Amino acid sequence: MTLIRDIVTLVMATFLVACAHSDKRTATAAANSTGLVLQAEEGERMTRRWGLPMTIKIDPVNGGSKRLLVGTEDLPPGQSIPIHKHSHCDEVVIVLKGSGTAILGDKRRDVGPGSILYIPEEEWVGLENTGQETIRVVFIFSELGFDDYLRATSVPEGNEVIPFTSQELARIREKFKGVITFKDQ
Repeated sequence: MTLIRDIVTLVMATFLVACAHSDKRTATAAANSTGLVLQAEEGERMTRRWGLPMTIKIDPVNGGSKRLLVGTEDLPPGQSIPIHKHSHCDEVVIVLKGSGTAILGDKRRDVGPGSILYIPEEEWVGLENTGQETIRVVFIFSELGFDDYLRATSVPEGNEVIPFTSQELARIREKFKGVITFKDQ
């Protein structure tokens, strides 16, 4: 119960910080959102074009948020989220299940259920699943923008997943370099 209380507190703090920032996409967010209550498996379920499941929970399309992006992503054993950074906002990642290694700047730390990563804008971050079970994380962005990248690199759950060619991936990375940059670029 303490973990749930801590997560709720963190989400509320992130929301308050986001509200203090200017609104970049007011016109696209629902003007009269009354909030949203979602169960664990609810939301806009997608499959990344490299085969991993991801769900957008809260954004302008889901719940009408004018500032926040919240979602979940699963990372099977042996998989990783490549080292990258976001130049447009801060990010918080909460590990719900599984274990692995987080890379934050030049540090590497073991993570497991209840671990929280705070990633300031412009800080390099990555996540490796070094455990025996799938890692499930919640991600929270203090500003919008990355939601467009997620949709551009995913298909709705159940649709055929066609991997990117190297040229397609290069074009996508160039188009969204304002919201994500990979260290290997």
